[in-house]
Amino acid sequence: MLSAYLYSEYEYRRPAELQGGLVRRHPLGVVGAGPAGLALAIDLAQQGTPVLPLDDDNSVSVGWRGVCYAKRALQVLDRLGVGDCCVAKGVSWNVGRTFFREEEVDNFTLLAQPDHKRPGMINLQQHYLEEFLVRRAQELPGIDLRWKNRVVAVQQRAVVEDGSGDQDGGVVQIDTPDGPYAVACDWLIVADGARSSIRAMLKLEVEGKVLMDRLLIAEVVMKAELPAERWFGFYPPFHPGRSVLLHGQADNVGRIDFQPGRQAGPEEEKKPERVIPRIRAMLGDDRVFEVEWVSVYASQCRRMSSFRHRRVLLDSYAEERELAADENLLNSTRSTDFITPRSRMSLSFRNAVLTLARKYSFARALVNSGRLSVPAFLSESSLNTPDADLFAGQMHPGAPIDDAPVRVSGSDGWSLDSIGNHFMLLRAVDDPAAVEASTVATLCALTDGPIPLDVALLAPRSGVAPAGWRVFEDYRGCYADRYDARLRTVDLCRPGQHVSARWRSIDCDPVAAALARATCTVLEETAAWRH
Repeated sequence: MLSAYLYSEYEYRRPAELQGGLVRRHPLGVVGAGPAGLALAIDLAQQGTPVLPLDDDNSVSVGWRGVCYAKRALQVLDRLGVGDCCVAKGVSWNVGRTFFREEEVDNFTLLAQPDHKRPGMINLQQHYLEEFLVRRAQELPGIDLRWKNRVVAVQQRAVVEDGSGDQDGGVVQIDTPDGPYAVACDWLIVADGARSSIRAMLKLEVEGKVLMDRLLIAEVVMKAELPAERWFGFYPPFHPGRSVLLHGQADNVGRIDFQPGRQAGPEEEKKPERVIPRIRAMLGDDRVFEVEWVSVYASQCRRMSSFRHRRVLLDSYAEERELAADENLLNSTRSTDFITPRSRMSLSFRNAVLTLARKYSFARALVNSGRLSVPAFLSESSLNTPDADLFAGQMHPGAPIDDAPVRVSGSDGWSLDSIGNHFMLLRAVDDPAAVEASTVATLCALTDGPIPLDVALLAPRSGVAPAGWRVFEDYRGCYADRYDARLRTVDLCRPGQHVSARWRSIDCDPVAAALARATCTVLEETAAWRH
């Protein structure tokens, strides 16, 4: 256990199914109460879907796990209701520095523009994230979170309690301290990690390769705070011929990743007599520290060919993958080959780039100290409606929604917080109180359709909008600038916070068609929009 963190044990409760032996049916089961499983459960429960998360333990994860959470991840955590506590506890940073031997050769800033709610990154130990997610899950009535409930078998067809016979879905066999029981699930989400026991039960194969590189990860408690930056060093004097990564975390915990080499023995590398001198050489003899956790990881990059198997959906972290990077995101061949070259040619290229980067700016673009998290642009998704008009900027269909400061109902806020979990149609107007009657009629017809749709007006000033619609007062002009939202522009946003479609004018039929396309709905079913 780590001395810098007090681990909570969550209460096991005897499942009601043990009383009468009935196989109760649940719309959705989730195996694993880690970040992925809890986030999914919270998101669905907030939209009214009951969820049954099952976990074989009764605490949060111990030791090395995820540490870096990018701005896009923080925006998702905001939507789940835990963004504020994560940012308050974590170490926010926007600047990263890369060193070659003793000289800084490159640096970057994650947020090139001001006026964003969240920083480019925070560093936060995963056990804190899990703790905040558990607390949020316990607040939601639609989540039945069960600790010490180990899934031991999955059958793809279910017999339900009313005796109606076989139904779609599956039966999950579960062991508890009080004995076994079973539940039926319409859908089962598997989020039990890289060494997924469910994947093994279903005999699902993973493809890929085990890399030769290893990573020694040490977490140390220090008396002094570390800089709120990411430092990456190639060939530092205290670790010649290798690379080192340094992050500061909450509670004055420093996270240091050493590259020990391909031939290093894991047990030998973890010994205090090998770890402590490396850390002392890095931090200096005058720095007081205490080692919290040490482990050696081998890199793997393997995945399944399909993540859906009938009514069982496997989260991407159920693939067998361990990545040699602090952000858990270093999953491209190019970045891995830059940090840990696999050939003399790669090594020569890497060292030449680092040498040139000292003096020449063109070479700094080639410095690859790990692919930092970037939001996914779903530009090729068939759910998008292609542009029919000309727009500038990056907020094209499929783009993750960029945040912007807005004022809603007299209170300063952010556009992402105000968009919510439904389809949102934003119409740019000059005066919210003077919207044309034809526009009001069109927007009202769209909100009366079969797919739930929220409408808001984007304006440079406040005002009372018709039909009780909210007004996003773009008082700094950031939204209009980032979205090229000139007067009369219409943006359609998906519940997953991506741009679905956009137009320069409002018309019922194109919007109805875009909603149908985004939800895979047959267009004839949207006739309710047409009057």
